[in-house]
Amino acid sequence: MPRSPEPQNTGSRYSSPLPPIGTSPEETHTNPSQNIERPYRSNLPDPWPVLDESEQLFVRNIASMGFPNPRVSRAVQRLGMKEREVMDFLLSTNELSEIYPPDNVEVALVYNAEKAKAIEFLELVKTFKEYGFKEDNIMECLQVANNDSEKALEYLMSLPSS
Repeated sequence: MPRSPEPQNTGSRYSSPLPPIGTSPEETHTNPSQNIERPYRSNLPDPWPVLDESEQLFVRNIASMGFPNPRVSRAVQRLGMKEREVMDFLLSTNELSEIYPPDNVEVALVYNAEKAKAIEFLELVKTFKEYGFKEDNIMECLQVANNDSEKALEYLMSLPSS
């Protein structure tokens, strides 16, 4: 697997984009084009158990606005208790989740702080999935290649198929 020449510091508390902690309960996902609300089970970890008491209180306050608790917990773990940054992340996630899978949106926004770059990332994930590549490999290669589709494709082609 290709590796980035330098570790990227996104200013977060944790080095990996999504630490493997716990499981996430059902969240609700609305498809606006069909105006249907359906349960959505996230595959991303729920860091709630490892948050300290003040972080949990902060999460509860934000989640009371209608955001899924596991998503808010991930945002707080990643961004800290910075209300504006957490809210911007959650609002962007909600907006983009109307078009793209919510888990992919969260990952895209973790890797790409700018919404335009996150959209580019999501479109490239969609394209490479259509080519038959595995989603996890696609996301890692795109992150390492900084959304450069040609480099990411080279990395993907160099991976052993399984």
